[in-house]
Amino acid sequence: MGKFSWTKLQGIFGQFQHRRVDISTDEEAFLRSIFCAQYYARVSGKATLSEDQLFADFLKSGLGLDFSPTPLFDKEIFLRQIVAGTDNTPAILKWYRSPHNRRLIASQFFDAEYYNDVYRDVATSEVSGYEHYLCYGEQERRQPNALFDPFWYDLIADRSPAESQMTPHAHFITFGIERGAAPCASLLSVFARTSTARLKPMETYGRVVRATAPWFRKIGQNQTHLALQLFHPEHYEAAGSLISTASGLERLEHYLELGLIAGYNPSPLFDSVLYQERLGLEATTSDNPLLHFLENGPNNRIVPTNLFDPDDYLSAWPDIAAANLWGFGHFVAHGIFEGRRIDGSERVGHWALPADSAGGQLHNWELFWAEAASNGDTPNLAAPTEVSALARVEPQHLPLLKALFCAPYYAQKMNLSPQTPEDRLFQDYLDRGLNLNVPPGPLFDPAMAKALVGASEEPVIIAWLNKRQPHWRAPTSFFDKKYYLSIYEREFQGMALDLFEHFVLHGVHENRQPCAIFDPNWYLGAYPREVGEESLPAYLHYLVYGLQRGNAPCQLLLATYALNGSDKSSRLEQFVAINQSVSRWLAKLDGHKVQVLLAMFSPYFYDGDGRLAKRSSGAERLIDFLDRGLEAGIAPSPLFDPSCYEVSGLSSDVPFLHYLRHGWNKKIVPTKIYCEASYQNAHWDIQQHKIWGFKHFLFHGIYEGRKVDESAKLTIFVDTTIQSDLQLSNVRLFWAANGAPLALLGLPSRIANRQIRLNEILKSKSYAKSVRRALELDPSIGDIKKGQGYHAPPSHEPAYPAIQKLYDRVPNKKYETIVLVPWLRTGGADLVACQISSACKRAASGGNVLLLLVDQPNLERPDWISEGVDVAHVSDILQSLPAQTAERLLFVLFKSLAPKRIINVNSFRGWKTLERFGKRLRPHMDLYAYMFCWDQTKDGFRVGYPSLFFASTAPVLSALFTDTEYLRNELMRIYSPPKAIADRVRPLYTPSRTLAPKKSFAAMSFEQRSARRPRIIWAGRLDMQKRFDMVQLVAQKMPDVDFLCWGDAVLDTPPDQSSSPRNLILRPGFKSYEELPLQDADLWLFTSAWEGMPTILIEIAVRGMSVVASAVGGVPELIDESTGYPVTDAESVDAYVSAIRTALADPTERIARANRLMDKAAQRFSEMQYDSALRTIFSKEDQ
Repeated sequence: MGKFSWTKLQGIFGQFQHRRVDISTDEEAFLRSIFCAQYYARVSGKATLSEDQLFADFLKSGLGLDFSPTPLFDKEIFLRQIVAGTDNTPAILKWYRSPHNRRLIASQFFDAEYYNDVYRDVATSEVSGYEHYLCYGEQERRQPNALFDPFWYDLIADRSPAESQMTPHAHFITFGIERGAAPCASLLSVFARTSTARLKPMETYGRVVRATAPWFRKIGQNQTHLALQLFHPEHYEAAGSLISTASGLERLEHYLELGLIAGYNPSPLFDSVLYQERLGLEATTSDNPLLHFLENGPNNRIVPTNLFDPDDYLSAWPDIAAANLWGFGHFVAHGIFEGRRIDGSERVGHWALPADSAGGQLHNWELFWAEAASNGDTPNLAAPTEVSALARVEPQHLPLLKALFCAPYYAQKMNLSPQTPEDRLFQDYLDRGLNLNVPPGPLFDPAMAKALVGASEEPVIIAWLNKRQPHWRAPTSFFDKKYYLSIYEREFQGMALDLFEHFVLHGVHENRQPCAIFDPNWYLGAYPREVGEESLPAYLHYLVYGLQRGNAPCQLLLATYALNGSDKSSRLEQFVAINQSVSRWLAKLDGHKVQVLLAMFSPYFYDGDGRLAKRSSGAERLIDFLDRGLEAGIAPSPLFDPSCYEVSGLSSDVPFLHYLRHGWNKKIVPTKIYCEASYQNAHWDIQQHKIWGFKHFLFHGIYEGRKVDESAKLTIFVDTTIQSDLQLSNVRLFWAANGAPLALLGLPSRIANRQIRLNEILKSKSYAKSVRRALELDPSIGDIKKGQGYHAPPSHEPAYPAIQKLYDRVPNKKYETIVLVPWLRTGGADLVACQISSACKRAASGGNVLLLLVDQPNLERPDWISEGVDVAHVSDILQSLPAQTAERLLFVLFKSLAPKRIINVNSFRGWKTLERFGKRLRPHMDLYAYMFCWDQTKDGFRVGYPSLFFASTAPVLSALFTDTEYLRNELMRIYSPPKAIADRVRPLYTPSRTLAPKKSFAAMSFEQRSARRPRIIWAGRLDMQKRFDMVQLVAQKMPDVDFLCWGDAVLDTPPDQSSSPRNLILRPGFKSYEELPLQDADLWLFTSAWEGMPTILIEIAVRGMSVVASAVGGVPELIDESTGYPVTDAESVDAYVSAIRTALADPTERIARANRLMDKAAQRFSEMQYDSALRTIFSKEDQ
């Protein structure tokens, strides 16, 4: 038993797992230390896994697929530096396991000389700089090159919450650079002027790193940084020699490679003529003033520009003077980005932004150049447009302007990428949006603001910011000042607040309620958020995303928002209209009573006394009720029944309004569909805490699915974990039980009808009589009225939605034959599945045939499927379920469809279903399956479907097909089954899809051969089984022969092609044999390590090609010494070489064997023979 379990386990892993690489504990620790989860999630496409799950997945499959664990290790760069080997050890392990390899640098972004010069502790250690950086330095925030500043990047990087733990350089390479982020402050303007759409920023960044490295070695670290700080992409003196569309990075690359050497001025911050004058002509010892300045200017504190006055700067900024810093050096490295004015004077209108973001620093940098332009110091560069716009904004208003800005909202408005960093979006708003009067966010409506400020030449938001008054109404329909004050009046008492400003700056982030119909605390848990939306406050998320998705703003409006109708108004318009209608009642009722009003309203019943159309939306119904129906005396729903509310004083008031003003406070229950006593008895927690049940039910119980009386509640399974969906389902079930029109509910009619029918049964006299009788017989049954839920199959079944999806995928509901296949890719078993589907259509009674893809959704060869055969793939549904549930659902589907027969062709899930449910299916249908061959491990052990499933499924199969006598004989030898089972194991020879030609291809090839070199064709999957590595070795030993190969990796990692000799050419896999030069080749080479009867060999045999083939599995049944050149030692390169040489040396014998092969294949592997065999087998089904 133990041996069987081990074999079974090996089979499962051998078939369905990626190659797992054996590693030591030390190696695992190393991989863990450098592993970047977010990078691996991106390259592997597994973004939903946790960090620990990602690392486990990397060890399990990613390492075997040779994925890099970090963006700081580029396997392609590493592999180019080593001698290629034949082993398939992952690159990162090749690097780690060899002391020599660990001295190789596998990243274009690492400068070893720079690193060792800056970090002398590393330079004097035995560890190479790159190894130290990879294992320690990146975590320690050390600089990998002269350009990247990890501490600065950490401060300004735009990161999503999922990216927050990434180290700076890894984040920059993985995400930052494609978002336009800069590696350091000095290059902010360069990257801002580089389109990520036009250039490959990663490649360009690498080029600039390499262009910077020589300067670091030549003039030093500080001097190189100073050269970068002086650079301005548009002011660069040699920019005229570049095309006008040259990016900032292209200009910088030109500057580093040519401009510095030629001495071009990098910007007006360096004037070569002025520098020479200030230095003194006799003192210069260099023909290149710029290089002379970089090497000598800082020590002599010479300022090479008229744009900067060192005395003014040090006088204006005492902190710089006190530190005895070189003023000009501080300014170009820090001050310009911090927004410091050279003379310290206060700007009039040109306000600097905080330097805590890249956008703020870039703004301040451009502000300096704009001021220089306006002073006439840099006449060839105009001031940026945002300066004039911001010039009239007072500094105290800037926080509010930034708070009103909502990046995802603005990105939507301007059709910008949602991945754009927030600071760059804000910069774009200052550049363009502000002057175009585009709203900065959903809480600012330019039209409403314009009505407040009147006519103005300024952008509306600038005028509003400068002129606004605390008593003005908010410039948005999404904020209710009166409601906000009423809710937080005690907290704001005695404070002189602008309520709208308070909400924008603080309240929205504190999840305070902006109006009566939005509940931020409920909304936070009610709806899931997509990646990148996590940091938005609840209300902003609702306005930017939730409205578009149809989300409800509060729990009380769930049903209202779920009822869609013919209303053509937008969701935004509906939200505003509902809010305005509710606001009018806030002036007449207190806030809590308005909430009660909304809680008792049901869109499923209210129709304005027949005034509204049947297709009216929930929003239309609620608005009509608030604006007209309420005062007209129309009930909001059966939760208020005027006949149940008869109190004094009603004659002068509308009954429901009277109830809200008086009856509610007296805890009167105004309906027959709710029983206070039953609710209390059914829910001990309500009773224990002495809560008024009716109030609890309206605000909580109906959404929790609590019983309200002694009637039954149907238990159904809702295929969701989303809180709002679960709550809405409970609301719908409640109203279904109380007479709501089924057409409005949105529940499947079968569920709603079951709920109604269940109530009818349980309230009937016959049921009560049955219960009394049962209690007399067995008192232990107890009080059935306390039952919380009743099952009405199949609605309570958790997998029922999946069952429905399966059933819906099937094109027809009546099939004679269902063929199971794992997928439809390029394998022989996939082809056989299509062939037997076609044969069933021919050989049986012509009934419908269904080809069902149950393991994976790959459908790569639809051309193999015959006309009239239906196809359905259900693998995605089954993969989303636990394995045993998926098998059970397949069983349910088979029972439902009731085919005459099921044929499993190589589907693992199909085998598992037959193993588990075969005995229950066999009385109702005939079960068949195909087996082809065993797989093998690298150690030569047999694994696979024959080992896993023959013993457990053979007894329930009407027939087990093999494609060779070999496999049948092996199964008989190993298992010695009873005769009844042995007789049902039937070889079924796969038919060729083509007719034999009149003349063999071997003969045609010899007749057409000219002076070309001998030519051999190999084609197949590039997987371990097919031994493409053997082809490479054979080709190396036969340099005088050309090997033309076709193939793709399907199950395993693609082979290392670096070991292929020049006489071997590998092309992608073929789809048609007509693509191959079969008539212009001398031999077909077949090198599989194990096989059944490969369909590719059948097709080659029918065409009459000469074949050299490994004598494995069932291959000798076709290729023997009379029909080809079998290689009995399939592990010997020399054996293949000898067979090929023998075949090439005697063309007459080669052709004779090919002719015999063609005749043999045409007889055994014909469609007629195949159909006849199936008819014989199927004829016994009814016996």
